Amino acid sequence: IFFSGQMLCRAHACRRTFRVPAPRWIRLLCQGSCAGGAQDWRWQLCAPRRTAHGRCGYATLCNPFVGREVPPVCAEMQSLVHEHEVISEVLESLEGFLVAIKICADGDGDGQWTWDAMMQDLEGVVQFMEQYVDGMHHVKEDNILFQAMLQDGGFPKAQGPVPVLVREHALMKDLTKALRELRKSADVNDILRIGTRYVDLMEQHIEKESSVVLPLVSEKLSAAVLMNLAERFKEVETRYDCKALETFAYEFSKKYGAVGA
Repeated sequence: IFFSGQMLCRAHACRRTFRVPAPRWIRLLCQGSCAGGAQDWRWQLCAPRRTAHGRCGYATLCNPFVGREVPPVCAEMQSLVHEHEVISEVLESLEGFLVAIKICADGDGDGQWTWDAMMQDLEGVVQFMEQYVDGMHHVKEDNILFQAMLQDGGFPKAQGPVPVLVREHALMKDLTKALRELRKSADVNDILRIGTRYVDLMEQHIEKESSVVLPLVSEKLSAAVLMNLAERFKEVETRYDCKALETFAYEFSKKYGAVGA
């Protein structure tokens, strides 16, 4: 099964056709969700997005709910939905922050930003990633939700969505560590490269979880299991000052959300 489409190459001002195999874990989800089988699999193109380096492309999204409405995300999973929204707000602002760093490093900011202040904001972003994303949100998924998907939801263990999402969590944690180190060295090009990589990876990761995994979890897991998950989620949330971290996300968004827009 292959997906064909076009990607806008800004470097060469042209559109290039590409043909890529459907990710195996998404194929498995579709196969398990579509009554009509393989012929009912669907792909769609998402809106183009622009990164701090000016690249623009199309993300692919598989729809496993062909022929029926997408199941609503249950109340027990709404805390994860809320966290996705907060993280997405930071990601959008992080793109503006990376633009501002480049402007500041080039000396074109007319004093709008100072390097020391921007490094303090980078420290805040890294702390948000370490605590809110890696320490709280991903722990809720890796240690609680994904285990229930394997044990109670019948999701495949070796080649299903769980190992893919866990690997992406580990990669994002490595990128956060890299940004922590770059906070010390203040290498502009590396900050732009790692920051952009983090935004790209996290955005498509959240898309998979929000549009495919959470609706399927809401549909497949029993009410008793979902209720137990919600209670265990609350225990993890007490480990950090989530209100303060979400306040940072709001303030960071106000400061950099419109930069480069």
